Amino acid sequence: MSVNDDWTLSQTLFGVTTYYRREDDGSLSIKLEGSLKDVPLFDQVAILREVDLHYRWAPFCSSSLTIAHLDKLDTVGWFVVGLPHFGLIRDACFRAIGCDSIYEDGSILLVAQGIADKPQDGIKSVSLQK
Repeated sequence: MSVNDDWTLSQTLFGVTTYYRREDDGSLSIKLEGSLKDVPLFDQVAILREVDLHYRWAPFCSSSLTIAHLDKLDTVGWFVVGLPHFGLIRDACFRAIGCDSIYEDGSILLVAQGIADKPQDGIKSVSLQK
């Protein structure tokens, strides 16, 4: 996660660094990195679990929904982002997982990745159940 060889730096603003890359299938991946200092654990976990509320505070997010909670820190969600007046609207499904490393290095890692629109070769369906 700390290697940025295949990512293109876009900008750093308000302590958040944004990267992007074009994927082999023509899609665009975006990665955001930032550190949260002195943020209560409860608030960090709420970001991960309360996908239904993302549309209320995330910029350009007009709709959001929790699809499934697979574990305490493992959530599948859906959101819509864009500028509808300019015809720019996209939606995505993602899986977000939290890793508690408090005892190891004092950190908590929250990672989310998009769920592919098309199944990979040989996979006919994807199950979200544990």
